[in-house]
Amino acid sequence: MNSVSPGNWAANMHKKLALLCEKQLNAILLEADMAFKNIINSATTSIRLVEEPDTDSRRAAHDNPGRQLRDELQKMLVQMQFHDAFSQRLHHVIELCRLIGEHDAVIPGSEQPENSLLERVVDIFSVSAEFTVLQTIFPEYQHERPGVAVELF
Repeated sequence: MNSVSPGNWAANMHKKLALLCEKQLNAILLEADMAFKNIINSATTSIRLVEEPDTDSRRAAHDNPGRQLRDELQKMLVQMQFHDAFSQRLHHVIELCRLIGEHDAVIPGSEQPENSLLERVVDIFSVSAEFTVLQTIFPEYQHERPGVAVELF
């Protein structure tokens, strides 16, 4: 660990954890925004397919006239599953906020090893995108447990 006073170490760690929360929330919002845009695009395409006349060019593009509509609806359903990851990642940020609260309760002057606290943070996360954001704040962290990040879908 660095030769930093416990008070400075605690303040620095608090800032890093708060920044980690902020970056995780921003990443979640960007992913949710992209999922909503994809859902809207698929829904719009589906509506157009239903409203368009059955033209020769549309028939030539697909052997089965309903295939493109079915594909767009399937895309929409897959994109709607983002809610599971969205909920899980928000729950992880809540856990991270609780950890910050516990960290604030540490008695001034006491020293908690940074590696121990970082391991507690790592134990909260399970999605590879979370580990990517973690490494932007804690570049010294190397994901040592490759099987830890489990994607739900």
